[in-house]
Amino acid sequence: MLGRNRYRTSPGSPPDPVGGEADHRTWIGLACGGLSLTTVLLGAVIVVLANGAAAPNEIARGIESVSFKIVTLLGAALGLIVIMLSFLLYRGARTRPGRSRVVSGAAMAVQAVLFGGLLYWFSRGDVKLFTANFLDFSAVGPYWGSLLNGAKNTLIMAVAGEALGLIGGVFVSIGTISQNVAIRAPIRVYINFFRGTPLIWQIAIIYFGFAIGLRLSLGAYTAAILAFALFTSARSGEVLRAGFQSVSSAQRDAAKGIGLTNVNIMRYVLLPQVIRNVIPPLLNEFVGLVKDTSLVLVIGLTASQADLYTSGQIAYADTFNATLFLCVGLGYLVVNIPLIWLVGVVERHLRSGLGGVAS
Repeated sequence: MLGRNRYRTSPGSPPDPVGGEADHRTWIGLACGGLSLTTVLLGAVIVVLANGAAAPNEIARGIESVSFKIVTLLGAALGLIVIMLSFLLYRGARTRPGRSRVVSGAAMAVQAVLFGGLLYWFSRGDVKLFTANFLDFSAVGPYWGSLLNGAKNTLIMAVAGEALGLIGGVFVSIGTISQNVAIRAPIRVYINFFRGTPLIWQIAIIYFGFAIGLRLSLGAYTAAILAFALFTSARSGEVLRAGFQSVSSAQRDAAKGIGLTNVNIMRYVLLPQVIRNVIPPLLNEFVGLVKDTSLVLVIGLTASQADLYTSGQIAYADTFNATLFLCVGLGYLVVNIPLIWLVGVVERHLRSGLGGVAS
């Protein structure tokens, strides 16, 4: 016990000099870890920019240069040294913040080793062929308009499908918690069907199958939104069902005890809590649906109706340059990163207790 408490101090006493000195060293590990990662990433970017980045051959020249290889290997070597040093610093750290700094420095050092090794490996590959096919942004210029139109169509299909799916999901969730088997059983069949089959298959069946079997004149755009709505209603219905079941039965009983009707119990007791609990998973569902819109390629939308991915595919068919696909990926990130950030903000807000239940 004496050895364990050797470096502990009472709340009002000055910090132990030995422990303080040891924890000061942990800043060295954190700084060296950051330096190793910065050397790899920032150094590689500087070398490439120094050789010019206006054309694919200039980018390739920078990546294939000796300076690029030296920077990546130097950063990786520094990362290895920091990793070994971190073991000693962690054992000598006396406080939790000090140990956290050592772990952070070691984590950045590991990233430096991984990125440095990967970039060095890449610099020894067929860099010219890669940059010509994936980093030739001059080929994208004539297609910016169609890509932006594709992004707009992607958002329209995702928002429309999510909105209709949420409306259907409310009824699906109510059906799944019903005590009536005649209501609950077909709803479970519906949910299992749409959750158990691939979305791309559902889109094809709704567009081709409904058009033939039911003699419906469904446009491809309408069929895609309908498929997304049916798929989303099944998934959001399950999310809402879990939200309803997360509210304790004691609250329902208490509401009945004070004379509330079933409608008022749903309105004033259940829904405010359910909505609060299901917002983050439903936002995650929407992020997934934005990406799933790329599956409409199976039914062949026109150029004006094409989603972001299909627009990139059409442009690639004209140019045979995969830089278009790189821009498509960046487009999805531009749309989804703010949504992912919003999910995190909402979750932190709800965890903090600031998002009170509406009365």
